[in-house]
Amino acid sequence: TGTLTEPLALEVRRLTGDRTADRIVAALERDLDHPLARVLAGLADDAPVARDVRIEAGAGVSGEVDGVRWFLGRGADADRQAEDDGDESGAELVLAREGTAEPVARYTVSERIRPGTETVLDELRALGLEPLMLSGDSEARTARIAGELAIGTWCASARPADKLAWLQARMSGGRHVVYVGDGINDAPVLGGASASVAVGGASDYARTAADAVLLDEGLHALPELVRTARAARRRIRLNLGWALGYNVLAVPLALSGMVTPWLAAIGMSVSSLVVMLGSASLLRDGER
Repeated sequence: TGTLTEPLALEVRRLTGDRTADRIVAALERDLDHPLARVLAGLADDAPVARDVRIEAGAGVSGEVDGVRWFLGRGADADRQAEDDGDESGAELVLAREGTAEPVARYTVSERIRPGTETVLDELRALGLEPLMLSGDSEARTARIAGELAIGTWCASARPADKLAWLQARMSGGRHVVYVGDGINDAPVLGGASASVAVGGASDYARTAADAVLLDEGLHALPELVRTARAARRRIRLNLGWALGYNVLAVPLALSGMVTPWLAAIGMSVSSLVVMLGSASLLRDGER
C-alpha cells in the first residue's frame, strides 16, 4: 500500500503530555530514506542522536536515544485500535520503550493515492498485466485501497516472508510476476520475483534488491518500462535472426571460395552495423 499511496497529513496523540516523544521519533527516523520516514523526521528540529538504530522488516525501527532503547512501529494493537476508531485512512505507528507494551505516543499518517496511479494501472491492464497487491497493513485498510484502485486480488497483514511465499506460490504455476516496491520489508520479495522494480524514493535496501529503479517517485514510468522491455526483446530476436541468417548464407559461400577475405570483412562489418542500427532504434522510439 505504501507504494501506491503517499503521506498526506500527520496526527499525533502524545500520551505523556510533552514533546519528548516527537524528539525520539525524529531521532529514530532522521537517517532513514523513505517518504514516511521523512515526514516523521520533521517532527522536531532539535532531535538528539539515535544510536544503534535497527530496522525490523515489516515491524518498525528501534534505537537508543538518551540512554533508553525505544521501538517505533506497528504495535500489537495498532490495527485493532484503528478499526475501533473507524480510521482506515492511514497507517498508525506507536512509540514505546523496547520490551514494553505500553505506548507513550501514537502517530497516524493519513494518506492518499499517488496522483496518476489509476491511469498507470489502466495502462498496465491494457498491456495484458494483472495488478495484484500485497500489503503488511490491516485488512480494512488494504481492502479500501484495493477497492479504490479496482484491484481484485490482494493480500493483507503479510510479513516479508508471507509476501515471498505468496509470490513463489504464484510463480510455481508458471506465471511471471513483476514486483514493485519501495520499503525495507520489500527487499526479500524484490529479490525473489521474476523481475522487480523499486520506485523513486525507495529505501536503499529496496534499490539494491531490485532489477530496475524508477528515477521519479510514483509509478508513471512503469508502463513505459514494460513497453521498452518488450520492444528490446523483439529487437533481440530480430538481431539474432539476422545474425543467424547471415551466417547460414555467408559461411557456406566462404567455404566454397566464392567469398574473398576482403569481401567477407566488409560483409561482417555490414552485419554488425545492421545490428547496431536496429538496437539504436530503441533509443529513437523512447525519445518519441
